[in-house]
Amino acid sequence: MRFPPNLKYFLLFIVAIGAIALATIYLPLVIPNIGEILIGLVTFGMLVLVIFVFVKPFIMFLYARADGLFEVYMDKNEKGIHIFSYHLNSGGESSTRSIRDVQYHFIVFEGGKSHFKELFSHTMEPASGRSGWGDFYSFEESVLQSKQLSHSLQKFSGKTNMDLALGRHLKSHGNPEEYEIFQDEYLITIKKYSNSVDEGYIIICKNKTTHKIRWTRKI
Repeated sequence: MRFPPNLKYFLLFIVAIGAIALATIYLPLVIPNIGEILIGLVTFGMLVLVIFVFVKPFIMFLYARADGLFEVYMDKNEKGIHIFSYHLNSGGESSTRSIRDVQYHFIVFEGGKSHFKELFSHTMEPASGRSGWGDFYSFEESVLQSKQLSHSLQKFSGKTNMDLALGRHLKSHGNPEEYEIFQDEYLITIKKYSNSVDEGYIIICKNKTTHKIRWTRKI
């Protein structure tokens, strides 16, 4: 005899209906305050939903967390790293009208002091007749050769009492979203993070020998 191919789904449906009916009848006898517990669970679920829908986008907008990385460089003094990232600002229904902020961070290994500058912004509308976006040609031409970067290097040099300049170009290991950098006694990890209230990139500095965390920074 041939059994209907979806018989198992029908039987599971019957079992589920029976379980719900039995729970409705007997759970209040076993747990007298089941109604209050269910109301508490529903309220907690609504709060979590509010966090995801409203709080997280607000925090990401407020802090302008990095949505992606361009490149990472060691400083020529080998005492810090230069991180180039970007943050996307929605421009409405059309993604080509969004704005991309080009961000520059310099972080000192000793103590984790962080310096930040938004270099410039550009539209994400495809350029006509060439590659690139709006007035953004390429990272090498639009960022590395920009006057904004030169001015930021001078400013950060004064703040750190170091003559800063881009050193060796650091490469990610397999995953373009993650970097692992060994320098002197430091192990520096750069990776993407996401939780219920925030999202971006985190830089974690550990002792290379003991793996004890010395400092963390979010960008």
